[in-house]
Amino acid sequence: MKKQNVGFALILLGIIFAVTVEPLFWWIGVILGVIGFIIVAANASGNEQ
Repeated sequence: MKKQNVGFALILLGIIFAVTVEPLFWWIGVILGVIGFIIVAANASGNEQ
């Protein structure tokens, strides 16, 4: 499994959690989204062919 796919999965989970009204789940969603974005950005530069 590629690390980039894991990053996209974290971004999607972050979006799902960020839609909720509860502040705790919103912050969890934001944190997951940021971690996923960092993973995707870090692996995008290394996959140039």
